[in-house]
Amino acid sequence: MRAIYRAAWFRLTNLSSWEIIFFSLIVVYTPQVLENWFWSNHPSLLWQNHDAARMPYVEMTESLLGYLENDKPDLVVAYYDEDLSWVHKVEHLFNHLYIYHKHPDKKWPKNLQITDANRVDVYYLPNVGRDNHSFLTHLIRHYEIMNRRTVFTIASVHLPGRFSTLIHRLVNQPFCWKRYPRDKLADYRFYGTPFFHRVPHKTHDDWSTIVPSRHATFSAWVEHYLAIDATRLQDVDICLWDGMFSVDADAVRSYPKSLYEDLLEPLSHASTTEDGYYMSFTWQILFPQVSLSKRPQDSPVHLKA
Repeated sequence: MRAIYRAAWFRLTNLSSWEIIFFSLIVVYTPQVLENWFWSNHPSLLWQNHDAARMPYVEMTESLLGYLENDKPDLVVAYYDEDLSWVHKVEHLFNHLYIYHKHPDKKWPKNLQITDANRVDVYYLPNVGRDNHSFLTHLIRHYEIMNRRTVFTIASVHLPGRFSTLIHRLVNQPFCWKRYPRDKLADYRFYGTPFFHRVPHKTHDDWSTIVPSRHATFSAWVEHYLAIDATRLQDVDICLWDGMFSVDADAVRSYPKSLYEDLLEPLSHASTTEDGYYMSFTWQILFPQVSLSKRPQDSPVHLKA
């Protein structure tokens, strides 16, 4: 072994100038090449505009506000260190606020202001599984005691499309900002860069490691967890919800708690997982985005016995 090390060291110390330049260029430009490949092949490029041109907010009529008096949902927020000043703008639209806090400093959420502090519960979780880990944790913990309706959201809702989606969820109105093409859905994957499984960040010069799923492609994933054949995905509408959905308690309990526990398991071991992106789509299969009054009585998914 020492002989191998000595030979390697000898080779390194005797590199020509051209070889040094060549390897330096590889080190410098490989991240840029991988980042360009990632964004040029990113699944987000396939989203098709749907309701993007609609008004950014639901018109808050008296009849709608009156309806909400009997249908105010709880609000569950998946939080790390985002600005939560938006909460004050919508606190009249929800009942109780649950924040799942994953930042290690465990400080009070940034710029969170709410009139009645008794309406807020903050839970601290390890920084794994991103938003869907928080949502599944809430469903499991509150499975038997959920409010009649609950809205789940990520904390970064400052973008117009996201805020529009959140408002529609709170007032229980269907809204599809963008739609994923059905013919691409079965083969959907989100594994990061080839070989390295790394994901670049748009907001800062950093990369995250993404853990690939053991069930490659979305169709294989839903077949494993929900027993849905790939051909049935042709009938599914997948919209760009950005981690925001509304669900009533009966719909949650139409599936066994064990299903949510099974879905949580692959999200519990790393900060970023391909399974987490599959889970973002899966919410829409479990809970189609229709208002409560139009929701079918039977579960939209029939699981294996």
